[in-house]
Amino acid sequence: MRFAVGVAEVRVTRAAFGDILGAMREWLDRNDRRPAHFETTADDGGGIIIKLRFNSDDLAEIFRQAFGGSYGGARRTSARQETTAEPETTRRP
Repeated sequence: MRFAVGVAEVRVTRAAFGDILGAMREWLDRNDRRPAHFETTADDGGGIIIKLRFNSDDLAEIFRQAFGGSYGGARRTSARQETTAEPETTRRP
């Protein structure tokens, strides 16, 4: 299976969408990074897919790890898990 280069895809519940989007924005600002492309789409299960494309595979991998994401276009079991909490790097005490 071929993965999209520099793409991070994160699936979230509708209820968690606003919080996760805010956490992503904070992460991008804190790390002084901007995605080359950003999009959201609804999935068949009632969730939302957030897809970002970066100009660097390394940056995309760091982002995927921070937010429990997958490679864009990949339909793997782990990509179907819903993220409902902020990533460890953005939690507040």
